[in-house]
Amino acid sequence: MNNIQKIQDAGLCISCGVCSANCPKDCITFELQNGMYQPQAGGVCINCGRCLKVCPSEKLGEDIDASKLSAYVLGSYQQILKAKIHDKDALNKSTSGGVVTGLISELLARGEFDAAFAVVGYDYHRQVKTVKIETAQELHQSCGSRYLPVSQTDAVKYICENKDKRVIIVATSCATAAIEKSIALNHLQRDNYLLIGLFCDKTMHYGVVDHFDRISETHGHRLTELHFRSKDGCKWPGKVKLVLDNQESILLPSSARKKLKDYYVPERCLYCVDKLNRNADISVGDNYIKKNADEEGVSSVIIRTDAGMEAWKDCSSLFEWSK
Repeated sequence: MNNIQKIQDAGLCISCGVCSANCPKDCITFELQNGMYQPQAGGVCINCGRCLKVCPSEKLGEDIDASKLSAYVLGSYQQILKAKIHDKDALNKSTSGGVVTGLISELLARGEFDAAFAVVGYDYHRQVKTVKIETAQELHQSCGSRYLPVSQTDAVKYICENKDKRVIIVATSCATAAIEKSIALNHLQRDNYLLIGLFCDKTMHYGVVDHFDRISETHGHRLTELHFRSKDGCKWPGKVKLVLDNQESILLPSSARKKLKDYYVPERCLYCVDKLNRNADISVGDNYIKKNADEEGVSSVIIRTDAGMEAWKDCSSLFEWSK
């Protein structure tokens, strides 16, 4: 078997969707099975193997030297910073320091990139996908953490079909690795892309949405929005916010999210050691170091590449930051 079915059978699919974007026959679809959107290779599959060449789970861990594991986990970098955005509205809507929102907004406004791909919206009753964003105004519903597997199919299709476009892509570490492989496989110019990587210590599968659906039903209403970490009326790191179809909201403690991670974790996450997104140009995540504690939220920022450093210099005035 020389197609993505091999990964599904092994239980290692993370639903990044990059295999589908690279299929020459466009025959890979996704079906929800046991909480994960799993790939299905159709009857016209020619077993060319392109889907496996970009899969972040194919040959998982073969590039890791156990004696140098700590260096592998951190990855190469040029600077490590802590930062939070000056814009208080953006900061309040963000999971931590608003760095991702600020970077995308400024780089698009400057015209340095043609588009960005990020998740927009908070309804997770269908497969979550990144969508194309071309203006800063479109970012208002992209803030916040999703804690769910996200499809990058449309992002990868776009860069393959628009090779001259400069594009920002926001992704977790497994998807970042798949996007890097796609760039190489399709002979794209790596300099055209800014990969903003999210720290990730396990995501959850879509069974967690069913869990919060059941809580909403006990209140007699349907869940329309799920915010895994909202700072509405509270401080960082935020609470779980359920928005119902009657516009009322339910706020649950952060423990309502944390205690679920081990129950709804995808199998692929159990084998991942890339928590800090080592393949990104800039990696961003929460800063949990006690001396950096900030009730408004602050981000850790790892600038890894020259492209990442250039982007940071263009945008650094938007943030309160230090090394």
